[in-house]
Amino acid sequence: MDTTPDYNELVAAALEVLLQEEVITHDVSIGIAKKIIGDGGLGKLSDNQMRVFNNYIEPLLHIKCENEDCKDEIDLADIPEAYAQQFDLGGLFCEECLYIEARIAREVEKDD
Repeated sequence: MDTTPDYNELVAAALEVLLQEEVITHDVSIGIAKKIIGDGGLGKLSDNQMRVFNNYIEPLLHIKCENEDCKDEIDLADIPEAYAQQFDLGGLFCEECLYIEARIAREVEKDD
């Protein structure tokens, strides 16, 4: 059985984090994000709700890695982990940079 999360599950998980982190601030967008989470995806959005998602919410899911030497975007599946590690590592990082930053942080702790 394939347990790989589909796009709808990844969007819902990312939106939960963006709501908790107060990245989504407009009342209409907040309501639509909560609907997507509650419904488990985009399938039940009206045309107007989908337009709001496409124009105002979906762009928030494209987060650039904060490592200045990296040009990557944080994968949708990695957004929850990036935010979970944000304060410990000092920024939002893609999967590869997250691994490197975490390794550096562990080595710094070990030296202290």
